[in-house]
Amino acid sequence: MPATAPDGFEEWLHAPMPDQPSDARFEVRRAQPAEFDRIYDLVDAAFDTRRPRAFSEWLYRRNPRGLARCVMIIDKRSKQLVASGVQWPWPAARGAEPLEGVVTGDGAVAPRWQRQGLNDLRIRVRNAHPWFARGMSIGWPNMKSAAAARKHGRGGHLYGPLPRGVLVLRTRDYLARRGWPPALAAPSALASDAALNAWQRLALVKRDRVQVEAVRRFDAAFDAITAAAMTWQGFWCPHDAAFLNWRYLDHPTHTYVAFAATTADAPTPIGYYVVRIDGARATLMELACATPAPGLMRALLSHAIDTCRTGGCTRVGFFATPGWPAWPFLRRAGFLSLASDLMVTLREPGSSGTDLSRWQLLPGDCDAF
Repeated sequence: MPATAPDGFEEWLHAPMPDQPSDARFEVRRAQPAEFDRIYDLVDAAFDTRRPRAFSEWLYRRNPRGLARCVMIIDKRSKQLVASGVQWPWPAARGAEPLEGVVTGDGAVAPRWQRQGLNDLRIRVRNAHPWFARGMSIGWPNMKSAAAARKHGRGGHLYGPLPRGVLVLRTRDYLARRGWPPALAAPSALASDAALNAWQRLALVKRDRVQVEAVRRFDAAFDAITAAAMTWQGFWCPHDAAFLNWRYLDHPTHTYVAFAATTADAPTPIGYYVVRIDGARATLMELACATPAPGLMRALLSHAIDTCRTGGCTRVGFFATPGWPAWPFLRRAGFLSLASDLMVTLREPGSSGTDLSRWQLLPGDCDAF
């Protein structure tokens, strides 16, 4: 695994502020951790929601990579925080070379200040920081933000849509949720479920000697699995044990379950998976094996499907960049292509452009899952 970059928050915070076009009405500066609560309130107001404070604290303060890096825009007259944006430190590498990485998000403008150019001002200040050009940056805009980026000439770093897949577990429930009349859904579901179950019996035959058990905490033994399964010659996010524990097992609001595979001959884990359970929907977040043995992959995925079905899920979703090596395996296992509008913004160190084929990203690298 590439070495973990040290937390550079203090260096980021105190780096000289470059000269930037500004508006005399506003003060633009970087946020101290003591000011994070103001940003939480602004995000709630901007998006008309009440995000759990435990989630914000987990994301901004408890990240094992370091504290969130936030740009604030303050109205000088009222002293109110009127806009902000965040970069969360993220594991990053190019091949075996560790990089400084961030995921950008929470770009927020107070309701009465929207459509006045504050978002553009914030982005210019963020991008002018000397660290921004030398690091790897990922962003996950929604459809509205992606359209705004194109409109304002920032679409050059926008890529996608990313391929998505879905495995239907209970066809009748799945069709009913999409408005199919019961008289049509029931017979269609019987035929579809019979075909799906037959396919899964063939595609996901379990390897007898593989044992799959729940993961209570990830430890250093899992790093070798991640390195073997995920190392990518281009840009990728090394999910070491500290990241996996924080991202999934310590998450304050979402439900994730993790399982590891062992054998009688190898009591040390040789593979693992993580799924998110969200009502009727499940998302396969991680699927990693120390060796590409098909039997091990089948055993893990079969167990993951049983976990989701037992949890009441009607379908299992997944997405990744096109070059993710296990895409062919998932398709053989019955995952169907799904229409996708999932876009991503990508920046390589020292480059004004990139190519999606140079990146490996999974659901665990998206702040929305």
